[in-house]
Amino acid sequence: MDAAYQEYQILEEIDSLLAAWLDKGLTLAQMLRGEIKLDEGTKTTFLPEDVDAHGIDFYENGCKGLSLGPPRDWLIQKIKEFLSLGEDRIVVLEDELSKSSDKGISGEKAKISTYKEEVYYYINTTDIRDPGYISNTLKEADWANYVFIGIMSSLPKSCQNMEQRLNTDTITLLAKRTKHIIFGAFDGQGYIIWSGKE
Repeated sequence: MDAAYQEYQILEEIDSLLAAWLDKGLTLAQMLRGEIKLDEGTKTTFLPEDVDAHGIDFYENGCKGLSLGPPRDWLIQKIKEFLSLGEDRIVVLEDELSKSSDKGISGEKAKISTYKEEVYYYINTTDIRDPGYISNTLKEADWANYVFIGIMSSLPKSCQNMEQRLNTDTITLLAKRTKHIIFGAFDGQGYIIWSGKE
């Protein structure tokens, strides 16, 4: 039987680590560095109840007793809750390894948008009713990254035809409107969500 999990607020100082992860990301992640103040947000994660959340390495190492299933389900629920708040809500996930010119980039399993040679996956309000699609999109983005980075942001509905190539203005707007940043953690076994002040 799987261990019971719960949400934890991270109280340790991890802002410099999250900043370093953003610096390793694509254009969107790097733009976030100029738009947000990591020290002014809260950081949460989802761990087994019996884990000493204040004594573990939250970041690049695995966590004993942690399996990816419950944290991914938690993240899917957080994404669904965010998207349900308005038609302009959108989630964008980076793909650090792929290039827009790669033959395997098809958009069959997940919606894809590109910026120059960069590849991004996105989830919008039309996907709320399909947790299978959200899960598949997370899997597509998760395997393709040294550091998993995604955002929960907003764009006017008229700008959400992201199957077209992204431009600098859209990337900048996504960064400015970011409410939450998703980071992969625990050596790919979990996630940290940074949330800005409302």
